[in-house]
Amino acid sequence: MLGIDPRSIVLLAAVMALLMSLVLFVLHRNYPPTIRGLREWATGPFLSFVSTLLFGASGFLPDFVSGVIGNLLLLSSPALMVIGSQRFYGQPPSLRLVGGLLLASAPLFYWFTLVHPSYVGRMVVFTGLMAWFLVRSARLLFKHGAHHLFARLTGGVLLLQTGLLLLRMVAVLLDGDAKGVFDASPIHVIYIVGYALFALLVSIGEVLMAAERVRDEFALSHQRLREAEMRQTISDERQRLMQDMHDGLGSSLISAIRSVEHGGVSDVKVSQILKDCLDDLKLTIDSMEPVEADLLLLLATLRFRLEPRLEGTGIALLWKVQELPTLTWLDPSSALHILRIVQESVANILRHTRATEIRVATAVVTGGVQVTIEDNGQGFDVDKALGATAGRGLHNQQRRALAIEGTVGWKSGPNGTQFRLWLPLERSPRSF
Repeated sequence: MLGIDPRSIVLLAAVMALLMSLVLFVLHRNYPPTIRGLREWATGPFLSFVSTLLFGASGFLPDFVSGVIGNLLLLSSPALMVIGSQRFYGQPPSLRLVGGLLLASAPLFYWFTLVHPSYVGRMVVFTGLMAWFLVRSARLLFKHGAHHLFARLTGGVLLLQTGLLLLRMVAVLLDGDAKGVFDASPIHVIYIVGYALFALLVSIGEVLMAAERVRDEFALSHQRLREAEMRQTISDERQRLMQDMHDGLGSSLISAIRSVEHGGVSDVKVSQILKDCLDDLKLTIDSMEPVEADLLLLLATLRFRLEPRLEGTGIALLWKVQELPTLTWLDPSSALHILRIVQESVANILRHTRATEIRVATAVVTGGVQVTIEDNGQGFDVDKALGATAGRGLHNQQRRALAIEGTVGWKSGPNGTQFRLWLPLERSPRSF
C-alpha cells in the first residue's frame, strides 16, 4: 500500500482534463481557422472528465451508465486525438474506422459489465483499443511532425503512456485479484498517477503544437507578404523607369531623330541633344542609387556628373552646402525629380547665360530644406519666361516640384539669377 487514495488521484486527473479542455477550446475559438483539429483535441479531455465522473458515481448510477458508457467515453478521448491529429496535419480523418472500433467495443463492454461481469475482461478490451489509438496518434505525430520538437515530444509521451497501459494489463492478468477502477494496490495507484500525468503532458503538448503552428503560419504569411511587397516594388520601379525614360530620354531621342530627318539642324545642335539624352540616362541611373534619405548624398552624385562638364566650359562650381536633416520620403522616384529639377536649372545657365560661376548652397528653412543655385550671368524676365508657350523647362521644374510637395522660385536680375528649390521635411502619406 502506498497510502494514496485512488479516488483523489482520479478526481485530480478529471479536474486537470477539464482545465486543459477549456484551454484547447479557447485556442480553437481564437486561432485562425487554418489550424484544424483543435476542436477534437479539446473535446477529448472533456469526455475524459465526464467519464471520470461516471466512474466515481458507479455506486449510484446503473452499471450500464458507469461501466459501458463510462468506458466508451474514456476511449473516445484518444479516438478524438487521432481524428484531431489527422485534421491538424491535413490528412483525411479516419471517421469510419475509429467510429467502427468504438461501436464494436460497445457490445463487449456490455457483456463484461452486465451479462458476464468481469473487470479483467473490460480492462483487456479497453487496453487493446486505447493502445491502438495512442500508437496511431504517435505515428501521425512522428510522421508529419518529424521536424517539430513538440510533436516529437508528444509522440514520445503517447508511447510511454501505451507502455504503462500494457504493463498494467500484464500485472493485472498475472495478479488476477483486481478490484476495479479504484483498486488501491500499488501497481494500480502507480498506473493511475502515471496515466493522469501522461494525459496532462499530452494536452500540454497539443497546446504547444498549436502555438508552434500559429508561429509558423505567421512567419510564412509574413514571408509571403514581404515577397508580394517586393514584387509590387519591383513592378512599380519598372513602371517608373519606363515612364521616366519615355518622358525624358525617349522624348529627347525623338527630337534628335526628327531634327536629323528634316535637316536644317547643325551637327552641334544634334550633338547637344544627344548629350542631353546621355545626361538624362545618367540621372535615371543615379536616382536608383541608395542615398539613405540623405539629400546631400544625392546632390553629391549630381556634382560628380556636373564638374567635368563645367570645367570644359570654363565655369567655376562653388559648392556651399551644409548638413541637412534626413528626408524620410526620399525614394528613387523623388530622387529623380530632384535631380532633374537641379539639372534643368544648371542646363538653363549653360544655355542661356554667360555665367562664369555657379554657386550651389543648401540650408534649413521653415518646415523644410532649401537648395539654392545662383549664377553671375545675365538675368531673364521670369514672368515672361513662365508665360511663354515655347520651352517647357521652367514649367517642368514646377511640375516635378509639385509632385514631391515642394516649390520652386526664381529671382533674376542684371547680375545673375537665383533659383530656389524648397523641399518638405515630411510628406503626406498618400503623396507620390
